[in-house]
Amino acid sequence: MGSPWESDSRCTSYAGAVATVDRTICTNCGADRSTATKDPDDPGRWSPCPQCGSRAITHEVTATATIHVSGSATSVSLSGNNAQTRLLALQDAIDDADAAVTDSSARRALGAVKRALEAMHELNDDHDKRRVWSRGSWLTGDHESWKAHMGARNAAHHLAPHVVELHGHGTHDDRLRWAIDEPTLQDLDSAKQAQAYRTSLHGKPVLPELRRLAALVAQQVP
Repeated sequence: MGSPWESDSRCTSYAGAVATVDRTICTNCGADRSTATKDPDDPGRWSPCPQCGSRAITHEVTATATIHVSGSATSVSLSGNNAQTRLLALQDAIDDADAAVTDSSARRALGAVKRALEAMHELNDDHDKRRVWSRGSWLTGDHESWKAHMGARNAAHHLAPHVVELHGHGTHDDRLRWAIDEPTLQDLDSAKQAQAYRTSLHGKPVLPELRRLAALVAQQVP
């Protein structure tokens, strides 16, 4: 599963475009990651950031292409963003949330969960608007859980600064739990999303279901 822009290269081409990586930074803290390498124990992931431990990496890219229209040339900007990169962003955010629970950092856990929800929101657009992946094989419970997470994303993005709670007791995966209050749910534009959240997520552990949905998406994203 590769990105349109080869992430290990500083300059590449794709579909008639030329892309140059200007710099590579940690998505979480902004530290320079130009010398980042793949994790030898998990070649599909980057090694952790030495400053914050995040595996998420952002390549700042300049991309142009030449398109000929009626004999004239026009330079246009192209984006390397796609469902594959958003899936990786989701997986990296889940890893960061997991590490934050290990470190008992509620602030980092919240930030990572919000990033995971934003990646899911973009993946939802890839499904609904761009039609680049399918949920046709999903079961009813899978659809409801996805809808619940879209409600959590909209609450986190528009209404509530805190959507999860990190508890000091319990097993690792039980400690980080959903905690959106009822007034916030009532303010959501979608009553169906609010009800799906109440039924599927409220008070339940965050990480196991995020991992499960990410795995379902990974099976479908080309």
